[in-house]
Amino acid sequence: MSNRDDDSLQSKVESWATVARQHEIELESTRIQLWDRQSESESWANVAREAQVAASFDVLVPIYNKRKGQELLATVLLESDTSDKPLSIIACDIDFFKQVNDEHGHQIGDQVLIEVAKILDKKFIAYRNGGEEFIIICQDTTSTHACEHAESLRRSIESAKISGISITCSFGVAQHRQGMSIDKLIKHADDALYNAKNSGRNKVVIFE
Repeated sequence: MSNRDDDSLQSKVESWATVARQHEIELESTRIQLWDRQSESESWANVAREAQVAASFDVLVPIYNKRKGQELLATVLLESDTSDKPLSIIACDIDFFKQVNDEHGHQIGDQVLIEVAKILDKKFIAYRNGGEEFIIICQDTTSTHACEHAESLRRSIESAKISGISITCSFGVAQHRQGMSIDKLIKHADDALYNAKNSGRNKVVIFE
């Protein structure tokens, strides 16, 4: 083979090598772009999941907000209707909460809300119904047993010193009946709570 043929072959080899390197660079660039897009997509998915979780919880206290709480209540209410298992709820309201805010400030008031919510949200799911009122969903529980649980919660809150303040709560208990709406069930619990408030506070009243 002549030198000219050798030079031509060498040139072709170098040209192929250059093309191969360019293809490798382009392929690596494509892989990086795809990885970036996947990372961005996963990041947005994580943000969406975190936003969904955040939307379910109260902005102050570490329990579910009213919207999420009532969604859960609707679910267990339907299960109770179809399975014949008991369902009760407890309405809880912090006694003289406005006085706590007026005398100790809203920062202490917020701390009271947080600590009371933590006590309520242990055995059963609790959610903030608004202001200083909470609802506890007692699945597979009769009103008698829910009343016993409410009394246990009442004693726990009464004996706790929250930011050095003695706090009490009033409770109203109601049991779901077949075909009863959520609004009706909550109204029964609120009526019992109203009776507890009007008969001295710091007590548990069951809806009759």
